[in-house]
Amino acid sequence: MLRVDRFFDQLEAMVAELPESKARIVTVTADISQSAQAEMVAERAISKFGNMDIWVNDAGLLPVKAALEVTDEEWQRVIDTNLTGTFYYVGKRCS
Repeated sequence: MLRVDRFFDQLEAMVAELPESKARIVTVTADISQSAQAEMVAERAISKFGNMDIWVNDAGLLPVKAALEVTDEEWQRVIDTNLTGTFYYVGKRCS
């Protein structure tokens, strides 16, 4: 399993919760909303596992506030992660 997060501490915490699986989990710190980083993650998965039979993109953001209080910058980050990040994986590496 390859697990990706923008924050190293969150990756380490996730692995610590699953000590029996630690040998099977590869962690990568990356921002999937960036094309080059998404490409790096896909290449890392292929180099580690040989191929990708299943790809689950569970990255997503949702501001916890009223819609009218969401700033333009926050909304752009949601779109970049939830939509653009998914496109980069599916559109470039899994087709």
